[in-house]
Order: sequence, then C-alpha cells, then structure tokens
Amino acid sequence: MRRLPGILLLTGAALVVIAALLVSGLRIALPHLDAWRPEILNKIESATGMPVEASQLSASWQNFGPTLEAHDIRAELKDGGEFSVKRVTLALDVWQSLLHMRWQFRDLTFWQLRFRTNTPITSGGSDDSLEASHISDLFLRQFDHFDLRDSEVSFLTPSGQRAELAIPQLTWLNDPRRHRAEGLVSLSSLTGQHGVMQVRMDLRDDEGLLSNGRVWLQADDIDLKPWLGKWMQDNIALETAQFSLEGWMTIDKGDVTGGDVWLKQGGASWLGEKQTHTLSVDNLTAHITREKSGLAVLYSRYTDHDGRQTLAERSIDAGLDTGTGRWRQRQ
Repeated sequence: MRRLPGILLLTGAALVVIAALLVSGLRIALPHLDAWRPEILNKIESATGMPVEASQLSASWQNFGPTLEAHDIRAELKDGGEFSVKRVTLALDVWQSLLHMRWQFRDLTFWQLRFRTNTPITSGGSDDSLEASHISDLFLRQFDHFDLRDSEVSFLTPSGQRAELAIPQLTWLNDPRRHRAEGLVSLSSLTGQHGVMQVRMDLRDDEGLLSNGRVWLQADDIDLKPWLGKWMQDNIALETAQFSLEGWMTIDKGDVTGGDVWLKQGGASWLGEKQTHTLSVDNLTAHITREKSGLAVLYSRYTDHDGRQTLAERSIDAGLDTGTGRWRQRQ
C-alpha cells in the first residue's frame, strides 16, 4: 500500500511524457500530411463504402489540437448522384473532445459544397424519411456542428421537379438525439428562381431517422408550386402560387401533422372548366391539423376572386381527405 502513491505518480509522469512525445510527433508529421493522401483516402473509402478523391491535404498543430484543410473533395453516390466540396477547413479541439468523449470542433466549414441526389423527397413511412446514409451519418452523428458557405443541394421535390437549393450560409448543431439548424436558403428549378427563405429546424433523431420535430420558415414572395404534393400537381391546373409567408410545421414520423401559417400577402391561380380562378390573401392566418382519418383541417379567413368579381371575405372549416384527395366543407 505504501508503494501505491509512487506507482500512481510514475504512471502519471509516463502518461505525460507519452502525450508530449505524441504531440511533438504530430507537430512534425502534420505538415507532411499530403504525402500520405492516397493512404488516407483509401481509409476513408473503406469506412464509407464510397470512392473519395481530393487534390490536396494540409495540416498543422495548434495549442488546442490539429487543423486541417482539404481541397477538391469528390465522391459518387450509389443513386447516381454526386457529393463534392471545393474546400474544407477543420479545427479539432482535442482537449474538449477528450472531456466530452466525442468529437468537438472549433471550426468545421464546408465551402462550395455540392450535393446532388436522385432520390425523391417524399413523406409518410420510414422509407420516405431522411434515412441515415454514410454521408448523413457523418454530418449528423460524427460532427458536433458544422457550417456551410456558398453551397448547393440538388434534389427531387414532392411534385417530381428537379430543384436546386442554394445555401449562402447555414449553421448546423448536433446533439446525440437532437439536431438544430439555422440559415438562409434559396430555391430554384427548371422554371426559374422561387425565392429566398430563412429556415430554422429542431429535429429529433429516432432510430436513425430525422422524422420528428419542428421547422420554422420565413420567406418573401416565394413560389410554392415546387413544394406542393404530386396529388395537387395531377388534379389541379395550378398556374401560380406566389406568397410571402411565415410559419411553423410540426413533423411526426415523417409526416406534417400540424402547423401555424401566416400568409402575409400573395395568391394563387388555377384553371377551371371555363375560366381561371384566383385566390388572394392579405394577412391570412391559418392553423392546420391532421386527424386520425387522415383529414387535414384548415381554419382561416381569405378573399376569393371569381373572374373579375370579388366575393365577400369568408371563414372556412374544411378538410382534405388524403385517401380520396377531395376537399370537404365541415360544419
């Protein structure tokens, strides 16, 4: 027992010496990281299952840990899409990572990230939720936070159109089962620009799916047509749907189960059997819920224009039967 303090002291001193030697070795080795680039990329390919390319790697050691910069990263996705990044800057805080027992970054910024997927974004059921792939697992579970700058995501909207989501700036924060994001995005498709939107998300990770949480958005003069479901596109000859809006959406198991919407200004027009109908709004507020029968209920006030005649402002209590795709007036 008398020797125990001495043994602990020697063990602690040995650990300090080993750590000092390791840090010294990293200070010497990190500036030559690019020479080991092929081996590093092979390790990444083995871990992710995707071939990865990069034109340059550079690194150095700071007081808090290593910093890394990579250029021209590119990987092909299994659905025929592509993932690429012009430049990545990374600063790992070793001491905070040891304290929290997970990676902690002082800086993790992706410049000109391009992500193109051929998998449609739909809702309902586990197959339609945001399922964790190799890339999403990296971004949602391995990084405590990251920033996107001048980036772009290409995907298929619920209506089947190819859309480009430009991301001038986005910050994403990850907890073990909670994921939050805030930033500015701009949507465009083959039909043109669809407006700029401010977005905040607070989503929960349930069994590898981001299928529960809340989403806040605010947009001025945005085109909503690409975001409308396939049923709307197939059954309504919608010509325009331009709105300035702000709202919350509640997501449960991948479905939008409720929300509050403030349509500040805008309107929609669609072609009827004999003439064009328009719907104009000015400071409209609506509350949307989903019932067990699959009926989405809307309570709101709006102004209807039939041709050139403006009808009286009215209040409605209506629902959409998701099984038949028909709207029903409710008493």
